[in-house]
Amino acid sequence: MQNRSQTNREKLAEKQSSGALLDRRNRIELTLFTAFEINTNPSGAAFWLMPLAALITAVILGVGSSIWWLRLNNSDKSEKPKLVNKFYSPTAGAIVRNSIGIELVFVPPGTYVMGSSEEEITKAVAEVAKYQPDVQRDRFAHEAPPQKISIADGFWVGKYEVTQAQWRALMQENPSYFKECGANCPVEQISWSDAQAFIKKLNEERDGLEYFLPSEAEWEYAARANTTTTFAYGDGLNSEQANFDGNFPYNSVKGNYIGRTTTVGSYQPNAFGLYDMHGNVWEWTRDVYNASYQNLSTEDAENITAGNPNLLVLRGGSWYNSSSNCRSAFRQKLIFTSRSNHIGFRVAARAK
Repeated sequence: MQNRSQTNREKLAEKQSSGALLDRRNRIELTLFTAFEINTNPSGAAFWLMPLAALITAVILGVGSSIWWLRLNNSDKSEKPKLVNKFYSPTAGAIVRNSIGIELVFVPPGTYVMGSSEEEITKAVAEVAKYQPDVQRDRFAHEAPPQKISIADGFWVGKYEVTQAQWRALMQENPSYFKECGANCPVEQISWSDAQAFIKKLNEERDGLEYFLPSEAEWEYAARANTTTTFAYGDGLNSEQANFDGNFPYNSVKGNYIGRTTTVGSYQPNAFGLYDMHGNVWEWTRDVYNASYQNLSTEDAENITAGNPNLLVLRGGSWYNSSSNCRSAFRQKLIFTSRSNHIGFRVAARAK
């Protein structure tokens, strides 16, 4: 009898112990839920907060997912390789290469005299008269009066003229007449508008540079490369130094006439390390043509308003021209839609 009572007490204790354990377990499990879920008779405020909380959670998750998806799908478009770090404190002559293979040389700030003096124009007339006796002095009048120009900020400029390969890489076609010259020959048959379309697309690469056509002042500054002579190499030019019609040299001996473009960099560079600033193809600038430097600004000297807006300036001469057209100061003007197998361009740039 005593043993049976003891057994009953043990069973009761075990049952009570199990109940207490279950009760503690239930309390623990209940803590995993919100007050709204365990309140079977919520107040009006709690009732309305439940869907609001769910909506806020859904919005947060949705926005987060959208941002992640956009970053994933646009990573190849917005995260272009940047060259910016190299552009903040560049030294003169520094070279960088962009995504389509254009090499750019850093040209330091400085001052120079743009244009031609009366003495220089007299020399040019005398040289041209050797093979064109009826040459008029007016042909060179738009190179005067000479102006002292300040290039306040250094800039990057193409080491070479833009090539057929570089044009094709960006524009997916090649308009050049001299295709057989090869991928590393300058692209030609390019209008001013064509060049601007190329530059617009190049800027979409977002590589840390802002590309543009050089102004006349920037172009001549880069071409002269701290010289005051007629050409970057001195006061004469022959066909061993540049690609032009060698039958008409400047203060030098006659030479070959190739009659087409040549691979960029085939001739000696100037003191800034730039090639083909004399000859090969004409190079567009961004300036509107003005027949005089009389009222030219002395600060960078950009002219995009004064003059006929349909006439733009080209510089440098070409394979087709005589040496006098390849002079550092010589200017040519054409309608912005003009194309020819002796017209190309080179790019310039500054850090964004």
